[in-house]
Amino acid sequence: MATVESVERRIRSVEGFRVAVRHLDGRNVRGDRTHMPTYQFRRAMADNANVKAWREGRFRPRYPGFEVYNLGSQVPNEELVRQALEKHADAVLVSQVVTDYFPDMSSSSSLSHGWIKQVKNYWNYQMFGYWMSRTLVQNDYTTSNAGNRLTN
Repeated sequence: MATVESVERRIRSVEGFRVAVRHLDGRNVRGDRTHMPTYQFRRAMADNANVKAWREGRFRPRYPGFEVYNLGSQVPNEELVRQALEKHADAVLVSQVVTDYFPDMSSSSSLSHGWIKQVKNYWNYQMFGYWMSRTLVQNDYTTSNAGNRLTN
């Protein structure tokens, strides 16, 4: 048996989105609550499935007596606040992940082909009213003149 926190973390890992497990009346379920069935799935649902299909097909049959909320993406602030109040949310997390691709376009080299030189994945989030940015992953690449990757 697992904790609520480990189930939420496993769903995020497998399905690719964050969820919050709640009681059916909307109250928060403590993250350290035990005796939850483990999340048994190893692969995400098919690409054509949405969160509603996931909730009906995977979450509710496995976790009766609990509800899960995904507030979505690109939702206006007013809508986030309205939903959070309706669902008695303990917190509303707002974040953004940005991936930048930097091609090698150095003018000093006549051999520049525009191959990718660097990939950065940023997480932008708001804390204490200020936007913060953290680099999650950064890959620097070097390539041979033929375009073969030499380093990663």
